[in-house]
Amino acid sequence: MKQKTVGQYLCGHEYMELVLRPGTGGEYYCSPEKGHIPRMKIGADQECWQDVVEVVLHEVMEFQIDRHNCRFEPMHFQSRDQHASMMVMSHHVFSDCCAKAAEFLVESHNDLLKAWKAWGKKK
Repeated sequence: MKQKTVGQYLCGHEYMELVLRPGTGGEYYCSPEKGHIPRMKIGADQECWQDVVEVVLHEVMEFQIDRHNCRFEPMHFQSRDQHASMMVMSHHVFSDCCAKAAEFLVESHNDLLKAWKAWGKKK
């Protein structure tokens, strides 16, 4: 599978690697491999820049909410469906998640836009 590493960007008190991959949607890995920093993969096959930013915003906020231990999953669901998770936090924690996510978004924005445009030209 073709992938493109965009870079590593500060996301709160740690760095996160941003990678473009085929498809749409996105996901993050808190510990992708031993000795590696957290990684976010974003589907680059979006026709609209806003859709790319929406996915990055979703994933970076979810990552921060996870890091603040505010993401809960029902423990007796055998399916382990991620759509069953619930996020509960105070406004103070939400504000902190937003601040950390904004740091990542601002730092990665120009590099991501450049990489996404180049990805589309290769199609």
